[in-house]
Amino acid sequence: MARDEVKARKVGDSIVITLSRPILDEATIGEGEMLLLETTGNGRVTVSKASDGVSAIREAEMQLGVLDKRLDALNAEIDAAHWGISNSAPTEHFPWVDDTMVTDGVMRDYRWKRAMIELEIAEKRLEIYKLGGEPNGS
Repeated sequence: MARDEVKARKVGDSIVITLSRPILDEATIGEGEMLLLETTGNGRVTVSKASDGVSAIREAEMQLGVLDKRLDALNAEIDAAHWGISNSAPTEHFPWVDDTMVTDGVMRDYRWKRAMIELEIAEKRLEIYKLGGEPNGS
């Protein structure tokens, strides 16, 4: 990962910065390319190629939104399972397995799935933070 500190200079009513060769090479930025600059609300500015369509921070935020919805869907499925268990809804299983074993196993599986989604959410929030963003719900 290339990293550089540069000094901002005033040119007319604007401030300009110069990108060093290592940064240009790693980011594959060429003369005349359009760049997207975004402020992150914490004094940081991110720079990405405008042709990429979406900045890395915005893409990670959108992925975090998908994970949040996946967690919501799993929680709704868990609620439905709880309802089915508490209302003695019929279950399909092998005759030699009792309902207590089945429901305990199902609920353990749901807890594991929820924990894995929560882990993905935490990792995505860390990624957003490292990119210079402010992840929601931290």
